Amino acid sequence: MQPQQYLRTPAAAQFLGLGASTLEKWRLTGTGPKFSRLGRVVVYSLPDLAAFVAISRVSSTSEADQLRSKLATTPPSQPAISGTTSSGKRRGRPPKRLQAAG
Repeated sequence: MQPQQYLRTPAAAQFLGLGASTLEKWRLTGTGPKFSRLGRVVVYSLPDLAAFVAISRVSSTSEADQLRSKLATTPPSQPAISGTTSSGKRRGRPPKRLQAAG
């Protein structure tokens, strides 16, 4: 069995012929390919990227518009992970300007 290959956002975007910011936006809206988050690192598997391309295949611009509308109204398959907790407080370390001088 061959190990599965994973690409980080810049390499996945290059593979798809897109900008990395496009994939980042799609992650927030839930309209892009499936991804995994390993700590702070986001990775995409090659089979998931290929599957995303396959389901995005259309034969006319009207089909593309319908697909785009469908993807925009479909709830995200993975919840977006924000930098705040449910109470609205920021997670992680405070900015250096707020840390006590040590």
